[in-house]
Order: sequence, then C-alpha cells, then structure tokens
Amino acid sequence: MKQEPNFLFIDLDSQTLDIDKELGHTLANIKSKFENSAVEPTVLWSGRGYHIYLPVNALMLENESLFEDIDVYDPSRKFLQWSEQHLSNNKADPCHSLGVSFNNCMLRIPGSINSKVNRQVIVIQKWNGIKASIRPLLYDFYIHLANIKLREVQGIKAKRDPVSRRFYTYWRKKS
Repeated sequence: MKQEPNFLFIDLDSQTLDIDKELGHTLANIKSKFENSAVEPTVLWSGRGYHIYLPVNALMLENESLFEDIDVYDPSRKFLQWSEQHLSNNKADPCHSLGVSFNNCMLRIPGSINSKVNRQVIVIQKWNGIKASIRPLLYDFYIHLANIKLREVQGIKAKRDPVSRRFYTYWRKKS
C-alpha cells in the first residue's frame, strides 16, 4: 500500500556533531526551505540527540507524472529518506535515514526513558500546528533522483564519506 510522505523525521545524533549548533542550522533550514517560514516542528531531546518531527501536507508521489520521467521506484519512501538529509544539510544520522520507511518509523515518546542512555525524552519545542506543503522541496528532490539515475547510466555510484557524512561519487570497478 502506497502512502503520502506526510510526516518528516530528522534524527540528529550528538555523538558526531556539535548538536546544539546543528539543531539551530536544521531549524533555520526548515524555515527557509518551506514557503511558510512560520513552520515550527516538534523537537525532542532523546538523551543522546534531537529528534525533529514535522507533519506536512503531501501528495502521493507515485501518482505524479514528474517522477514517471525518471523511472524511480517508491518515490514517497525515497522522499522521506532524502528530506531528512536535505533539511539537516546532511547532518542527520545516516543509519536512521537509510532505514526510514512507512513500515519502520519509530518515534520517541516524551517522558519515556531512552534505554540506550537511561535518560528521559524531553520536549524542547512543540509543533505549532502549521503544516507546510512539500511542493517547494519537490524540485530539489527531482534533481536528486535525476542525478542518481544519470550516475547509474554513467557507471558512478554514490558513497557516504564517514567523516563529513556527505555523499561523494566513485567509479565502479570494472570486472
């Protein structure tokens, strides 16, 4: 069953980041990327980092002709994964981004205990009830998917640099 990507997740992990600085950058980036700069997502302190939750107005990307042009499988799921990295300037936990799907979405519950660090999950900021449209993000998402397809045609794969957490390309070894 297909679903609209109407709830965005961002997981900022304090183990590898200046976490408060990156939270500020991510929240500013969210405001700048959406048409409605009044958007304020929920922000939780998980005991080890920040979780950002943002309900959005979305559409079924599988039904959009724009994505038929590049022949991509499951664009709504890919949008969830891409938006986490895009909105955080590639600072979100890459393990979280790769695993996010409509069947695998774990949320932290305020007041509960994060068993990994034995700390209580705390609300830092509450969602203000404003749902932004994902439409302003779709152009960049389309460019991202088209770039992946182009690299596949050229025989180039994307790989994440473990230090900078940014994607770079390398040539596939010919056998």
